[in-house]
Amino acid sequence: MSDVRQPLLVLLGAVAFVLLIAAANVANLMLARATAREREIAIRLAVGAGRARIVRQWLTEGLLLALLGAGFGLLIAHWTTDTLLALSPANLLRLGEVRLDGRVLGFTLAVACLSGVFTALGSALAPPCVGAVSTTTLEGSRPWASESFGSTPIAALSPCT
Repeated sequence: MSDVRQPLLVLLGAVAFVLLIAAANVANLMLARATAREREIAIRLAVGAGRARIVRQWLTEGLLLALLGAGFGLLIAHWTTDTLLALSPANLLRLGEVRLDGRVLGFTLAVACLSGVFTALGSALAPPCVGAVSTTTLEGSRPWASESFGSTPIAALSPCT
């Protein structure tokens, strides 16, 4: 039994490292998305949405992405478990006990929620100030905008000025 412990700990470390890389990639994608949505966030803040509302929106989106990813992962694990068990050597210890149970589902849910919250907080708590948005004007974004309102820069509406 002790001869299996070391390889399983190495495997656990490798899986944790892959999860860390995946979470970092998702956080990077969410930051890129936040950068692309800077104007939208500035307008939402200008019309009265509080910072807490914006953070709540990012958390909702991050948790939704994490839970969808966890659901797809569990679905793939369910589909491939029997195949992997059939391909594995027969002399592996406790091979008959391999299955998806409540502990696996609970761990997957916990890891998905934690990674979703942490990746969403990275983009939600990023500073709302942006250079590209501050030079953009509202003129041209709405054909009915009046001349006086159309020349109002978004920087005047942004909380960073």
